[in-house]
Amino acid sequence: AGGFNNELTFRSDDKYIFFQVKKLSGHIYYLPQALVYHHIDNHRLTYENFKRLYLKTGNEEKIRIRSEGNSMGMVKKFVELFIKFGASLLLYFKFLIANKEIKGRYIVFSQWFTLKGFIMKQVFVR
Repeated sequence: AGGFNNELTFRSDDKYIFFQVKKLSGHIYYLPQALVYHHIDNHRLTYENFKRLYLKTGNEEKIRIRSEGNSMGMVKKFVELFIKFGASLLLYFKFLIANKEIKGRYIVFSQWFTLKGFIMKQVFVR
């Protein structure tokens, strides 16, 4: 599949490999019984870390699409992210009514910062 895209240093590298493999064979296998365990320390649950994560996610999606040389892909991704942000606002109100406002808030934050990271010229996060 050509290996990882070295421009993707933080996020989107798994999606990049997925699309490269899909181009080669068109066959992707899904194993629902596969389990992955992640250790998530307290720092990764902070608002600042959450914000950095999604800013970088949006920025690396932009890098991934640009590396494919598809300028129309940039427009499509922007529209997709904008629609997802709008949908997150609707979900926020659903969670607010269900007395689970914090869940809705983090859905909105994730979509807002992803969209913002996609729009920003450069996001540097480490």
